[in-house]
Amino acid sequence: METREGLALGCGDKFHGESWVHLDISDLGHVDVIHDLQEGTLPFDNNSFEKVRAVHVLEHLSQEAMISILKEISRVTVPGGEVYIVLPHFLSWNASDLDHFRAGSRKTFVQFTAQYGMNTPYPTLFSQEKVEYDFHSHRVYRWARRFLSDSTVAQFFPNAVNEIQYTFENIGRVSEKQDSLECEYGPGEADYLHRKIHRLEKRVEELE
Repeated sequence: METREGLALGCGDKFHGESWVHLDISDLGHVDVIHDLQEGTLPFDNNSFEKVRAVHVLEHLSQEAMISILKEISRVTVPGGEVYIVLPHFLSWNASDLDHFRAGSRKTFVQFTAQYGMNTPYPTLFSQEKVEYDFHSHRVYRWARRFLSDSTVAQFFPNAVNEIQYTFENIGRVSEKQDSLECEYGPGEADYLHRKIHRLEKRVEELE
């Protein structure tokens, strides 16, 4: 099975290159796959892409569809691959758009990451996230960023943030292994054990 460089979900009119697969609900000429993400599925094999981008897409999905698509993103991304997601910040002007089911904060996806621990109803899909902010260009915010870190500016000037950008490393859950663990231990402990197995496998690779 050939692994492609990347998958652009809800790509719109943005073209990422010939090595990328472009998916959108509309036929925009360069779109390779026409698909509605509200279905909660992705029509690709496991480990098909090195990178997946979902820029201003997931906020348009219902909670059930979004959770399903996050699982699907992890499935189609190679272990160690990059997952990049952008959402409007929850206090930005476009967060209240009628087409949006949600907006983003620093903690939006933390329950899907290995750093959260085992007390979560959601599967662990990604390693620790990197969160970055895109700020409005108002001079006050530009001045504040000269003296403060971006996370501090976002905390004390929340209206300054336009969008929030998340970068994850995909853990690459093996569904058969996860299913067998869940049958024996339940979802929470299964995710905990799966993370331990993942860390041990990475350690063995480093020692080889």
